[in-house]
Amino acid sequence: MLSSTEAHAAIIQAEETVSPMYESLVQADNVLFWIGCGVTFAWIATWLLLRKGDPLANAPQFGKRLDPTGALMPMLAYMFFASLFTMATEYFEPGCVMGMMTADYAARVMGALACCWVASLMFDGGVRRFLIGEGNIARNILLGVGMFLIAMFSVERTMYATLRVISEWWPHYVVFDHDVIQNLKRGEVPRLLVWIGTALLVPIAEECFFRGILQTCLSNYLRNRWVVVVMSGLFFGAIHAGIGDTPQPHVVPALSVLGMLLGGLYMATGSLIGPIVLHVLFNSKTLLWEALQ
Repeated sequence: MLSSTEAHAAIIQAEETVSPMYESLVQADNVLFWIGCGVTFAWIATWLLLRKGDPLANAPQFGKRLDPTGALMPMLAYMFFASLFTMATEYFEPGCVMGMMTADYAARVMGALACCWVASLMFDGGVRRFLIGEGNIARNILLGVGMFLIAMFSVERTMYATLRVISEWWPHYVVFDHDVIQNLKRGEVPRLLVWIGTALLVPIAEECFFRGILQTCLSNYLRNRWVVVVMSGLFFGAIHAGIGDTPQPHVVPALSVLGMLLGGLYMATGSLIGPIVLHVLFNSKTLLWEALQ
């Protein structure tokens, strides 16, 4: 999830008056950017100097029996429960923003449980290997933190470039906030609900599906693992474009890069721990920056 704070931080108009807190957040973004830049180039240099070859060459894979039908089940489960919970909310509390958001979070939980059910049937080692893999948990957590820093460099650069192009070609383009951020600003939902849902439940549910199910299914049909990572990343970015009154097509390139980082980490480790840590940190950073404004 990207907010308008991060989008505007990429391009600050000369006439725009910003608050001291906003300037502090921009400086904090700059610090994270340079740390991420250092981590990125240090990792690349180390890999090249040690001549380790393709980092995905020996990637573990546990879901070789997963087919498109199995991959479709969690998606159908999410859509079914999202419709069911939304209709229930509209029936008992029409127009309740908190109820609609709760319904979405609950549907995502059901989608994640559907992913685990599919994994129990089609993954070697069942749900445990689907979630944890075979690697060291502490190492995977550290990899997730390191990849978060890389994301602070690569995703920010992509957002910066995207907004530069938009400012040149579509000067009247409106940068909308994410629906979650808008609801927070209007005070229509409790902050605790948003933090639990957006910073924890959403990352877990999305990683279970996009990396654990979708990417695994793609890797069963495509030989080139880099193509799999790129395709799953592009799909992840596109699904976040948004529809309705607050579209966010400007975030698609940046979130596609994030999706590729998440996919590469999952492909290399065979564990969802690292991608979940990265995703949790990424969403939490966005929520924290918005809360501090």
